[in-house]
Amino acid sequence: MENGNTTPAPRIEELCGHIKDYLRGYGRPDGKRLAPLVQYEAWRLAASAEIMVRCTRILANLDDETLGLIAGGQIDMRVLAADVAAELGAV
Repeated sequence: MENGNTTPAPRIEELCGHIKDYLRGYGRPDGKRLAPLVQYEAWRLAASAEIMVRCTRILANLDDETLGLIAGGQIDMRVLAADVAAELGAV
């Protein structure tokens, strides 16, 4: 399976297997449940939207002043996250 990022093909195959297992469980009670999933054409867009939701969920814990500073560009969350990731040895 071809991929356009740095994820090795064997890992992508493994993840596809996990997704298929999940879909089998989802469709087993009623196979018709899979029909809308087959017809849906915006999976990439939906996955991108879900990534955005997951990344921004942390914002709900911040106060209005901090959110305003992030929105105005005075605080750069990417820089802060990278700093902390480096401190923790996560990158």
